Amino acid sequence: MLICHKAVDQSVLKEGMTIPTTLHDYLFEQLGFQLGHGESRPIKICIDNEEYDAILRNNNFDRDIYSNHPDLLQMQDSTKGIIIAG
Repeated sequence: MLICHKAVDQSVLKEGMTIPTTLHDYLFEQLGFQLGHGESRPIKICIDNEEYDAILRNNNFDRDIYSNHPDLLQMQDSTKGIIIAG
């Protein structure tokens, strides 16, 4: 299932990507689960029809300091560079 489309460069592969807040509800609806603040879950990503292990993370920033900040979802390579090397 395609949830979003993004041009991929080395920084996305090394550091991951932040999911726009406008896509959070749709993303969770399509995935069939939610992530609470500070939670993460393994997922699969597809690049050129190849599947890779990744992590979807709801970052655990300090809610006391950033009380008005929305959740920050990031998708990161969990293979420690296998995507880049592949």
